[in-house]
Amino acid sequence: MSRITKTSIALRIARRSINRSKLQSYLIIAIIALPMVVAGFALSYSESTKATGEQLAHFELGNALARYQVVGPPNESAYQLPTDSYLSYTMEEDIQDGQLVDIEVLLPDAKLKEISEAPVEFETATGIGTIPVVVGEVWNGSMLGQGPVELVSGHLPVGVSEAVVSPDALARFGINIGDSIKTTSGIALKVTGTIQQSSRRSLEDVVYVREGALPDLNLDARNTFYYQVAGSSPSWAEVQALNKQGVVVLSKEVLLNPPPRSETNADNVGMTLGRVLAALFLAPLVLLPVVVLAGSAFAFGARRQTRTLAVLSSLGAERKTLRAVTLASGIWLGLFGGLVGLGLGVAGNFLFGPAVANFAGGNDTWYRYPGFRVPLGMLAIALVASVLLGAITSLIPAIRASRVNVLATLRGTRTEGAVRVRSGVGAIVLLTLGVSSIVASLLILISSGNRNVDFGTRQFLQLVGLLLGIGGAIVTIISFMVATGWVLVFIRKLLSKLGSTANFAGKDLLYNRKRYSPVIASVLTVTFVASFVASLFYGPTKLGYDNYAYRYLPGQAGLVFGANLSDDLEPVSAEEFWAGVPKIEQVDSDRKTILATDGFKSATVIYATISVFDSRGTMNLDGTIAEQFDTPSPVVIYNPDAVCYYTGLSPKSNEWTLAHATTMTQKDMKEPAGCAGIDDPHRTFVVGGVKELRAIIQETDSSAESVLSSGGVVLFNRGYDYSGQAKISWLKPSDYNWNAHNLENATKTVTLPSKLIGKITSNSFTFSAMISRETAAKYGIKAYPMAVLVSYEGDPPAAATDTLNGRNIYLEYANGTGVLNPDGFAWLIV
Repeated sequence: MSRITKTSIALRIARRSINRSKLQSYLIIAIIALPMVVAGFALSYSESTKATGEQLAHFELGNALARYQVVGPPNESAYQLPTDSYLSYTMEEDIQDGQLVDIEVLLPDAKLKEISEAPVEFETATGIGTIPVVVGEVWNGSMLGQGPVELVSGHLPVGVSEAVVSPDALARFGINIGDSIKTTSGIALKVTGTIQQSSRRSLEDVVYVREGALPDLNLDARNTFYYQVAGSSPSWAEVQALNKQGVVVLSKEVLLNPPPRSETNADNVGMTLGRVLAALFLAPLVLLPVVVLAGSAFAFGARRQTRTLAVLSSLGAERKTLRAVTLASGIWLGLFGGLVGLGLGVAGNFLFGPAVANFAGGNDTWYRYPGFRVPLGMLAIALVASVLLGAITSLIPAIRASRVNVLATLRGTRTEGAVRVRSGVGAIVLLTLGVSSIVASLLILISSGNRNVDFGTRQFLQLVGLLLGIGGAIVTIISFMVATGWVLVFIRKLLSKLGSTANFAGKDLLYNRKRYSPVIASVLTVTFVASFVASLFYGPTKLGYDNYAYRYLPGQAGLVFGANLSDDLEPVSAEEFWAGVPKIEQVDSDRKTILATDGFKSATVIYATISVFDSRGTMNLDGTIAEQFDTPSPVVIYNPDAVCYYTGLSPKSNEWTLAHATTMTQKDMKEPAGCAGIDDPHRTFVVGGVKELRAIIQETDSSAESVLSSGGVVLFNRGYDYSGQAKISWLKPSDYNWNAHNLENATKTVTLPSKLIGKITSNSFTFSAMISRETAAKYGIKAYPMAVLVSYEGDPPAAATDTLNGRNIYLEYANGTGVLNPDGFAWLIV
């Protein structure tokens, strides 16, 4: 039989098999289509979110020839890509300090329009708000109506006493065109119209003025751009030369006629390695469950056509022909699955791409989604991959089909599936190897996050860790597939004890082992991959989020009070100081004001001890503590053995520093395992009850509440932990400083049981420890209303913050995101 004839027969039988088992075929097509939907959406979405040179030239430059920004001192290692608005550096250690260049001196013949931005406080409809102000003729002829800027209503400012604003800013100011706005310094500006910049969100509040309209503008806070409106656009060679001077350039000539990639740094190792690592990680984890699931569904169909294959075999068909029939079915189904999946993915991008881009980026500017585009080349590669996926899913059924028992099949007989000892032993060996590889992968990936390891080593460790993790995952899944027979034996033994019906079901499972093994393998594979992705993503992600938590937990802000003293740096008397300590009436009034804005969930008054060492008016001019304040006061004591070597708080700090004084490098800054890197050992502590504790930690912790109510200490940072105990010592302020506590001079030290709540893991924090009011009274510890802790969801509305600012209430927000939100984690897994 010729090869062409064999192929023709195989394709014909495969087509008939697909038509005969439509529902099963649809299931396989749907399984294969799922990753293709993601691939189609991701590929077309990625292409659609990349601005072309023409789009950048239109929306960023208009008719201007170039845009310049001085972002750093001169540096020979600085470079940019043609479309970048920032500088990169070939070597981290080559970054230099120096004076910034004067762009007008550097380009004396270029006709430049200077446009800068700085934050300014304005009186708004509800209070006071900080609003960005753009200074300069952003509406010049090269920009207005040419893409970067559009006049929405009214007319442009004629003099320095006039301004235009973004359309949404009218509501925030509570005005109409023709009315005036005023800065907190008293400068009034008449609003003559509204304009919209393409680079800004439509709902963003912005004020636009001419140069000189705000003479008291903070020049240091300005972010300045220079637009070239005449002359010739700089070439790529000129752009590269300006990069060395610390200038980033967006050139119309370069955007419209980009240089070849060989003349840029676009193919640097880091970017390429990142893509390789992403492919190595995502491809197996996404495709492996698809292969197992589709293979399981395909295996049923292959067995349903076993009789057809047996007849072919009895007529003399070779094994190659039998395999070809099954493989052809897989190829057809892979092709259909790919077409359906990629089509749906591209359609999804067309319908929802802009909304996804705005949601992910948090704004609706044009460059989030410049326009719908379809990368035909990449989609064609994905379609070929889908066909190969279909062929792979049918490979094992094809091999089994070629080994069909002709006589048994034609007679309709079957034998009970037997399990072999070697398959069980092999599964255990593979499982051990796979799990060991995954554990090793996680340990290597964690070690690669050490900031003291050089960049090259980190990249190598990440590559090795990912390869080990993926290899371990694949080997573990194979072990599940090998062990499915034994899993069925185990299930049968369990079911046999649950009655006759369950016993019959258990026998049926084992009797038809080859039918049910793919189902067991599918469930094991999908659940394993889900848990593997969850652990691999959640662990490092949570660690990274925790490292950025700063002072407060996410969704929290604070209003901190201090002694109300004059601005005079001269020390004050003890009577004046204590008279200026905040009173509960004032603090509670501010708390009620915060809640009255309806922009926050709760506001809780926090009582704390006072550290006079950190307060104004308690220090002499030479920096020493004033004698009248140098009296013993209770402070919570950090554990020197728990503090990292490189901080002055550790007793090993001096010894370590001397040993590395002449040769110290960044690699020497190694943290001891489990140490606490405290920037400032907060000496005061909170005094309060369950209400305050729950407000601080944003949850209910029954064990911590029990410790608090029984006279113990709740710790918010591990640096104060003494193996389940905490220490409060009465020390003079002169006996403790940033570097150490001189505990030998303590007049009293109390050791209390403690409970550590390690939610705040950053080096700097607001709350260090907490005791109950009863414990404070027992030891004569006085606390005062020193703060209001505020909680909120999302971003507090501008109307709320403006109202507070107008009443001289400025909240200090959490800097960082803290622990990963469970809802966000769920979306990540989905």
